[in-house]
Amino acid sequence: MAPVKVFVDADCLHKLYLRKLLFTLDTQGLIELLWTKQVFDEALSSLISRFPRKADSLRTMFAGYREHFSGTEVRSYQHLVGTLNCPDPDDEHVLAGALAGKADYLLTYNLKDFPSVSSKLGIPIIVHPDLFLFELLSHDGRSTAIFVDWLCLFNNPVGHAIGGAEALERTGCHLTASLLRETRLEIDSQLLNRGRDAQ
Repeated sequence: MAPVKVFVDADCLHKLYLRKLLFTLDTQGLIELLWTKQVFDEALSSLISRFPRKADSLRTMFAGYREHFSGTEVRSYQHLVGTLNCPDPDDEHVLAGALAGKADYLLTYNLKDFPSVSSKLGIPIIVHPDLFLFELLSHDGRSTAIFVDWLCLFNNPVGHAIGGAEALERTGCHLTASLLRETRLEIDSQLLNRGRDAQ
């Protein structure tokens, strides 16, 4: 099955645990993550303003993201900016990027700042990241393995499902966190086995 094409708003990249989960889904072939330089720059600028002492490491990190996802960057979208009737004109570039990239979904926390539009126009489904992740992972038999791969990326939470669930809840992804809690015993067992294999 072809991966779902997902365009991400900058607010989905602000949050470390959500960002890494989306990247894991891309690596596992469930989604194809679409982006624009403008979206990545917006996310980077926001993170630097919050963590100025980490500015250099954040720039290096996002440069790595750009290189890794270079094949899914959306470039020709500016001609659509100003034509989409977004309630907030500053968000036109996000919807324009999703349209130009022929995304199936646009993930954003900012649902109110995008217009209600007909799917007949080829507009992607504009959805909160939590609802998207919940629907995707609820119906995929690989969800436990994906959560394990994701949790292995972090030292904090220290390799356990409840820590991951709490991290997702802090990002507003309560539905997705509930999936971790429901399968926590299986997830923790796989994490434990991985730890043993690594020794």
